[in-house]
Amino acid sequence: MRRRFCVLLCLPLLLLLSAATRARAQGNLLRNADAYEGTTYWRAFGNATVEEGAGGGHVFTLREGGYFIQHARVPDEAAGQYAVFVGEAMCEGCDAKERRGFPNLYGYMMDPGTTHEGGRIYAYVATSGMSYRAGINGWQRLSGIQRVPVGTGTVAFFLRQSIQPRDTSVRQVARFRNLGLYVFPSREAAQAFVS
Repeated sequence: MRRRFCVLLCLPLLLLLSAATRARAQGNLLRNADAYEGTTYWRAFGNATVEEGAGGGHVFTLREGGYFIQHARVPDEAAGQYAVFVGEAMCEGCDAKERRGFPNLYGYMMDPGTTHEGGRIYAYVATSGMSYRAGINGWQRLSGIQRVPVGTGTVAFFLRQSIQPRDTSVRQVARFRNLGLYVFPSREAAQAFVS
């Protein structure tokens, strides 16, 4: 009897939690975040390509200072809430002493509808967690949290290397996968998602 009561009580909670998790996963503001549509929705500059990953799937790949950018529309009610930038990155040939070519996420928050240079930028997003850490091999999770300023309607989401753009002397290769841009009502909710 007790077991049946627990099942009857817990089942709706599990279904609700599952639905909330699915809704959050569907809330990614980036389009083509897994690169399965090639460079669709992304602007590629320099030596920036989409390649098949070693374990299957597709990855965004940067060489010689190339970079990708996507402008994502944020909901009108996002002002005052918290944007989360997430992704995984891998660096091939990165040397901790040299500190060049490391993959990082970067972004800025802009006027609504701005998809090119010249719009008003309200905030730059470049936290320490959004850069690849030396001495750790393989895929690393990168993330950053930024409060969305009033007036923001567009977020520019960059995939970059820690070098000057189009520096052809760099031989390191940066790869990215599992990208996401989400908005949460509180810093605590954003931090819980990142954790």
